[in-house]
Amino acid sequence: MKPLIGISCCVKPFGVFATPNHAASDSYVRVVLGPVGGIPVLLPAAGEVLASEILPRLDGL
Repeated sequence: MKPLIGISCCVKPFGVFATPNHAASDSYVRVVLGPVGGIPVLLPAAGEVLASEILPRLDGL
């Protein structure tokens, strides 16, 4: 089974109305999929509540 690797997102405005979106660099996703051999899990910028729930389920960051 492949490891689950967390990738932290930031909040950036996108589109005409500058709607806030959670985003991560494509290069991070590609490294996890390629050389690392894991499954990327994008982590929204949602603070400590999310971190305490999801971090124990991941194999790495």
